[in-house]
Amino acid sequence: MQFLALVALLPLVSAHFRLNYPVSRTFNEDTLPQFPCGGQNTVNATRTSWPLTGGPIQLFMGHTSTKVQVLIALGNNPGSAFNTILVPTTQEDGPNNFCLGSVYVPSTIGGMTVTAGMNATIQVVSNGDPTGGLYNVRSLRKSTTSIG
Repeated sequence: MQFLALVALLPLVSAHFRLNYPVSRTFNEDTLPQFPCGGQNTVNATRTSWPLTGGPIQLFMGHTSTKVQVLIALGNNPGSAFNTILVPTTQEDGPNNFCLGSVYVPSTIGGMTVTAGMNATIQVVSNGDPTGGLYNVRSLRKSTTSIG
């Protein structure tokens, strides 16, 4: 009987999502609904190198059906300025790993030319919470070559 009760709780434990690559700034299941960064408000000193043309994004999804969108903001600390959509709202079905291949980054964002060494932050949003969106972010540095 205790085993059945434990199995019934599993969906509640993994109900949200994780940004596995690039790894999110931090992770706290309870703060994921907080706009704009899911409670991950402190910008990392160490940033993930990201190709100028874009790179892969890997998520771990806890819901069986979720809508996902990926946005980007330029600068050292963009606050809530995630105005450029990298991946339009996409339906993801089934829990577990979900990968977005090479996510294209435009050469110009908000009138600014995207250049090597430029700092940016990606924001991944899902509709996996009954009261609104869930947010995960990662600080990036644009590189000319590969992801590191």
